[in-house]
Amino acid sequence: MNGRRAITATAAFVAALVAAGCAGGAHEASAPVWPPARFIVKPRTPVAGEAQIEALVRAKLERPERVRLFRPMSGGAYVFEMVPPDARDELPAIIARLRASGAFEYVEIDAPVTIR
Repeated sequence: MNGRRAITATAAFVAALVAAGCAGGAHEASAPVWPPARFIVKPRTPVAGEAQIEALVRAKLERPERVRLFRPMSGGAYVFEMVPPDARDELPAIIARLRASGAFEYVEIDAPVTIR
């Protein structure tokens, strides 16, 4: 009989967790936007730091206030993000403009990579 009680208690606990998770749907407005509106740049000439790369990227854009440095990466690359995140429809134009500037070794969307 103890085995049945344990199974029943476990089932009740799992049901409570599922119910709590469903109730959390009311907070969808604060959920992160996916996919993130981020891109990676690597300048052709190494930069002295974060302020210099941010100034270089912003100098190449018509609306520099739409991007900000998100984080540095290894190998001299940096991740930038769109401000606000819902400005992601501008991302292809920004990437094209940065590539055309000739100041960067590469400019790519920051997205998961799948190896097949």
